Amino acid sequence: MRLLAVESSTPAASVAIIEWDGVADGRLPSERVCLIRLEPGRPQTESLLEAVDQVLAETGCVVRELDGFAASVGPGAFIGVRVGIATVKGLAMGADKPVVPVSTLEGLACRALEPQILDAACVEASSDAASRLTVCPMIDARRGEVYAAKFRPDHGRTQVVREGEAVLSSPEPLLEKLNDTVLFLGDGARLHRSMIIRRLGSRALFPSSALPELMEPSAAAVARLAARRWRQGRTIDPGELTAVYLRPAVEQPAAQR
Repeated sequence: MRLLAVESSTPAASVAIIEWDGVADGRLPSERVCLIRLEPGRPQTESLLEAVDQVLAETGCVVRELDGFAASVGPGAFIGVRVGIATVKGLAMGADKPVVPVSTLEGLACRALEPQILDAACVEASSDAASRLTVCPMIDARRGEVYAAKFRPDHGRTQVVREGEAVLSSPEPLLEKLNDTVLFLGDGARLHRSMIIRRLGSRALFPSSALPELMEPSAAAVARLAARRWRQGRTIDPGELTAVYLRPAVEQPAAQR
């Protein structure tokens, strides 16, 4: 099975194809992911389809051979979310294939499950703190605000579980509600890192600064989350694919429209 996933809700846009074998004898399928990151600074309207062509070429398949698609649906930058959804809709409708929508915040939180992030966070935290680790993805929403949500890894550390709703807020009131050791991800967390450390001290964890891409959303994480939902039958018709906006479009700064 093959799914193509698009993550374009922040400037760190990417495209991925995930392939997996069918489940046999109750065993989990093996997964292979090919990821293409878009060139920074180029408009996504120009480079997203080029990245799609590149990831198809690298995996040796064509659009009609895909079994479905996945899209990161926000919250995030308005133009990026719209471009990603329009691209996935067009491809899925043309191929007559279903779609899996994925929350940008959930996809970003799922990055915490990657060994180079989760293992490092657990080493840095005490054993007790590691067992109560909170994951807080923050996406810059401009105006001194962030899109954010609170997640926890499940006991098997195979998925994240959201606690409460996603919000649009300034960072301060969010930080006041975080009591455990917290792993922060996203450009919003990077932007407000000094404030976070000042408020939470040693309870605030971040991925290695030597690998800044670990802070960003990734189409690979979107693809893995979408594949799990695909196996559960949680797909929609591409015409039903819609964006998740926590701020009304009329209030968006001109740079995000």
